[in-house]
Amino acid sequence: EAYRIKKCLGSYSFILNGVGAVVFAAGVGEMSWQIRRMALEGMENMGIRMDQEKNLRAISRIQENEISADDSAVKIFVVPTNEELVLIEDVVAILNGTYKHHMQFQYSFARRNFRPGS
Repeated sequence: EAYRIKKCLGSYSFILNGVGAVVFAAGVGEMSWQIRRMALEGMENMGIRMDQEKNLRAISRIQENEISADDSAVKIFVVPTNEELVLIEDVVAILNGTYKHHMQFQYSFARRNFRPGS
């Protein structure tokens, strides 16, 4: 798993001419500090430096965490996801006729006025 993440990150970095942020999400990304560590080992030449203590503490399905080292040129985040809840809320809203556009829909779990880093 870590090798596949590293391979994708390297490929996309080449295609996009660099990386602004790395985001880990879903089951493995949220809950496996080991996979995150192995996936980002040796990426310092790309400006990606993880804080190992932050990484160890970032095991959560309820809050976003930044796990970048202070001197990392690339920000690294762990962001919880709940695709099942999104799907259920979308279906209920469609059936109720209250779903207009996915970018304007207010999910029950969304924090109002969210700004990265807050």
